[in-house]
Amino acid sequence: MTYKKFIEDYLAKGLIKRQRADLKSAEKLILLDRMRRKRNIFTYEIDISISKTEADNAFDTAVKFVNMIKGIIKKENPQADFGF
Repeated sequence: MTYKKFIEDYLAKGLIKRQRADLKSAEKLILLDRMRRKRNIFTYEIDISISKTEADNAFDTAVKFVNMIKGIIKKENPQADFGF
């Protein structure tokens, strides 16, 4: 089953809701995708590295993104408590 088909099935069954992304969340996704690509290059190509500042910024962005997702989940399901 493809990812697209999986999402369509879950939307049809009402197991997930379609979310409208705002600009802030889209920017975070773009930043995380950029870091994912850099990590992939860093893993497989020796000549590329990142600075500590860039790594710290990537970590901070990831934390903000996870907190945003937790906020969405809590808004949709107030009983959800992760305890991270």
